[in-house]
Amino acid sequence: MSIREGSGQVRSLTRLAASVREACATLAAFVAARRSERKALAAELRRILGEADSESRLLLSAVGRSFVTPIDRVVLADLATKLPDIVERLSGVADLAHGHRLGDLPPDVIGSVAFLERGAELIDHGVHQFGRPDRLLETQHELRRLMREVRRNLRHGITESTASTPDSRSAMRDRDVLIQLVRAVEAFDAVTDLLRTVAIQES
Repeated sequence: MSIREGSGQVRSLTRLAASVREACATLAAFVAARRSERKALAAELRRILGEADSESRLLLSAVGRSFVTPIDRVVLADLATKLPDIVERLSGVADLAHGHRLGDLPPDVIGSVAFLERGAELIDHGVHQFGRPDRLLETQHELRRLMREVRRNLRHGITESTASTPDSRSAMRDRDVLIQLVRAVEAFDAVTDLLRTVAIQES
């Protein structure tokens, strides 16, 4: 089914996708910022998460009340929960890095966040491609490729932090942040799977 751009459910879904982009952009600013600037950026990520959670609840309520939904109702409900999951895990990265009072973040963290920014753009693009299954399949394929790159980065970062950091506590703090980024990638994967489902159902 081709979605109606004017649908309230579609607007909620596009706002959730936009929140993922905003969260990724804010996390990119966080990892590039001086330590003194990170507290405000971590708070901004929590604000974005709060708005995403509110939008998710509105969308789930609308889906529950509707006889007709722009895409499969189960998939729509799953997207309403999985998109905020990404924001939550990105916010967790900032909270960990700020709470551990990390100085310069590992290069693999910075590189991975740049990849996730691109992933957020693809998710936003994908949501606007409902009703165009061929394009949506291409988008989810690109998302999968990108997440494989992020995983390689993060595996390298975890190995390096163990091998090259003499202070075991410092290595553990770096690994905490890297592992939280792995969780963010898992949340991206869950949304990618849902985009593929939509594309297949619409083919």
